[in-house]
Amino acid sequence: AAVSLTLKSWSADKKGRHLIMLRIQAQGKTKYSSLGVKVNKRDWSESRKEVKSSHPHYEDINETIKKDLFDAEKALYRLQRNGEAVTAALLKSEIEVSDKRKDFWLFADDWLQEKRKREQIHYWRRARAILRKLESYTGRPLPWSQITPALLRKFDTFMTTERNNSSSTRAIAFR
Repeated sequence: AAVSLTLKSWSADKKGRHLIMLRIQAQGKTKYSSLGVKVNKRDWSESRKEVKSSHPHYEDINETIKKDLFDAEKALYRLQRNGEAVTAALLKSEIEVSDKRKDFWLFADDWLQEKRKREQIHYWRRARAILRKLESYTGRPLPWSQITPALLRKFDTFMTTERNNSSSTRAIAFR
């Protein structure tokens, strides 16, 4: 079994950015897990498996993806140490469970999907709009540890100044 980094070069968003993925290989099968970070192809070094210095936030992104790779390898070694038969699907599920504990957006995306599956459409639409505002303010990834009262106060200011939201709209967002 092995874990490595790769760029999802077969799919790009509207801005031409590609997701950085964990490639999980075990028992002849391959699975991919998104790290939630997107970069342009020209900013990715396939040989070094990192973001090039031409990207304005390369140091932070490289630190994040190296930590995620380390955590994935740690999960692999833990499974091997426990004597489990390591499959690509099992390793991916272990990695994604630990990721949800670290990044608010992984949790939020799953939570929104659950609301949609339960056909809570009004609630889903309102929550999705609020989370989009928060994402435009904070970006991705957003570690749980960064969600503080200070961040929420700054987000309130952002909604007032940048989005021109009224006090009632902001109150609904915080509820």
